[in-house]
Amino acid sequence: MNILIYCVVLGGSGDIMFAKHLGKYVTKWCSEDEIDVKLSYAFNTLFDPDPNSLPKRLNNSGIKKDQIVKLKSLHKSVNMHAITPYGTTKSKHGFDLFLLAPATTAFYRLPEYAYYGLERVTDRVPGPADKRDSRPWHYYSDEMYVSKKGLIVDDLSRSFSGASSSNTLLFSVYNPEDDSDENNDFDFPMGVGEGKFGIFIPRAPQVTELPRELQGKRFALIYVSKNAPEACVNEFVNSVRETYKHMLPVSIVLPNHVYNKLTNKSIDGIEFLPNILPLKPDKFAAVVKCSLPHIMTTGNQSVGEIIACCTDKIMWYQGETWTAAFGDALKKYGGVYTCTNEDGKNPTGNLLEIKTHYDFEHRAKPKFMAILKTTREALYVAKDREQIEEMQNISDYDRQNWLEKLGNKEGELHRIMKNVFHQPPNTERLRRRASFSTAGSNRPDERLRRRASYSLG
Repeated sequence: MNILIYCVVLGGSGDIMFAKHLGKYVTKWCSEDEIDVKLSYAFNTLFDPDPNSLPKRLNNSGIKKDQIVKLKSLHKSVNMHAITPYGTTKSKHGFDLFLLAPATTAFYRLPEYAYYGLERVTDRVPGPADKRDSRPWHYYSDEMYVSKKGLIVDDLSRSFSGASSSNTLLFSVYNPEDDSDENNDFDFPMGVGEGKFGIFIPRAPQVTELPRELQGKRFALIYVSKNAPEACVNEFVNSVRETYKHMLPVSIVLPNHVYNKLTNKSIDGIEFLPNILPLKPDKFAAVVKCSLPHIMTTGNQSVGEIIACCTDKIMWYQGETWTAAFGDALKKYGGVYTCTNEDGKNPTGNLLEIKTHYDFEHRAKPKFMAILKTTREALYVAKDREQIEEMQNISDYDRQNWLEKLGNKEGELHRIMKNVFHQPPNTERLRRRASFSTAGSNRPDERLRRRASYSLG
């Protein structure tokens, strides 16, 4: 099967790593079930404030260049794609499953920019017109509601033949703000909490030795974005100083952009080390593992990487305004401290709870593999139909009879897929309804065949 992971890059590497982690899970699951898949990626840079740095970020992510579909310009194709200045030009046909990851609110504005031929996010988008044109789904109005997923798939299908609502899956950001059932069309609402499919907790890289500057030191780690408020950083520093006052002096490793914003760079018993980050994954894992329990982070993907490495950390999560709901969930279920906590400054640090109950691999695999296998079986149906229609040495009666049976089979598969797509994310229920075994075979097992209840002979 050919699978495309489509990602709108909003800046930085978080969205890229989201797509990469999802690709790793898909590859692993299909390998375990002996399903042959070919994975490709497409990255949209329309909303990226620094699109010229995309090649470097993609290279650092480890995604291979020959896996990346190079998208065309808006003005040339008049569709939702901005230029991706990196990748291999590939045919945009032949994909069997489309994974939109993460499906942020940027997805819902792409058709507007595409339709008006706007090149960058700073360009003005015209408001709703009094007279609707032939493509009214570009507008949002109370009079005419089109689902977000329907809007996305409609425009996606203009560039990738075969894209439809039945083979396009939307993976949300972690704990999206607009999270009510009536306001989203996510097939996989990601995050922590009831009704969520968990977060990416990737396999921790092999730990190497510490950077020379940290060897023999006791140190805490700050790994936050440029937007981190100084007050929050100072609160963390004071907590480190108070918690580990019996072992002072203590060092704090932090990015240059955080150090440069600090008003007070000289604190008794605290040594700031600003020239170490960023690090390669193996070195960063070593720093996380050897650091003091206190650790402060911003990136959603960093949360999963830290949990994968060590569940004994006391995490301070400094979220952005659009990740406030995720921060609240981390606080509730994992004892994580955020700068908006109102119940004290001492997080409980129960990250093992998140790793045990909200690992994406265990919560999402049953549903995803059920969809993938049903989609694959539908492809077999289409191939059989094509072969029957091309057969010359059969009577019209037999041909019509076989095609009618295929039609019944297609209808049953569509019903199964529709049910699987919209079933609630309850892990045990998903396991009971969608756990297929393919040991020793490249095709779905007998249970799926019985449910589809079809036969050509």
